[in-house]
Amino acid sequence: MIFSISCTGDSGTVTDNITVNAAAFGISLADSIEVSSGATATLSAEITGTVPSSPVYQWSCTGGSLSDSSILNPVYTAPALTSDRQYVCNLTVRDGNVAVVSKKINISVKPVPQNVAELEKQIAEIKALIESLQKQLAALAGLPATGAGSAKYSCTQLTKYLVYNTQNDPEVKCLQEFLIAQGFSGVTATGNYHAATRDAVKAFQEKYTAEILAPYGLTYGSGNVGNDTRRKINALIAAGQ
Repeated sequence: MIFSISCTGDSGTVTDNITVNAAAFGISLADSIEVSSGATATLSAEITGTVPSSPVYQWSCTGGSLSDSSILNPVYTAPALTSDRQYVCNLTVRDGNVAVVSKKINISVKPVPQNVAELEKQIAEIKALIESLQKQLAALAGLPATGAGSAKYSCTQLTKYLVYNTQNDPEVKCLQEFLIAQGFSGVTATGNYHAATRDAVKAFQEKYTAEILAPYGLTYGSGNVGNDTRRKINALIAAGQ
């Protein structure tokens, strides 16, 4: 859009034009969402109006983490908290004409009730005890162990981003089979991505810090299987480990 501005004074009239790059698009995004501590949620944004031919997306958040800050719909992972907290994520979209549109979403993070977290911990401990007893019984009976190194995977590789709270997913089951084979206790191959699986993934990421975390300046695992974690797991599966 071109605007013409004229100013008249004692010496006459001066006219100039100003070009304004008005965006022909907008952002549709919920005003707020609620996420449990340590859980994930997809930030579902949509472009309205005339979709830019070469859009550039940029997310920023005051807390928590994103699977990818440069895509339209990233997965948000809430931080682990013991009390309610409020965070804000902002999406900025730019097009080739330098038009810019921004929209924010308020994220309310609620802590997991302590009794639920404690119950999950107890279940993980019981499963680890059962696994240990099964190994001891197998050794006494002269049978091959069913622990690390002998598991049969139900997939040849992981192909997608895997996150906490995913339910009934074949790739989550394959991930769990791999973690069991690597010797991480408390994990069962159910296809449900619960706390025991998340903790095992964190431990795996920290075991291979140099390859998975260090390139990003991190020292603690997220518990979600992103690109670098998946690449390392697939390499070990391919090597028969």
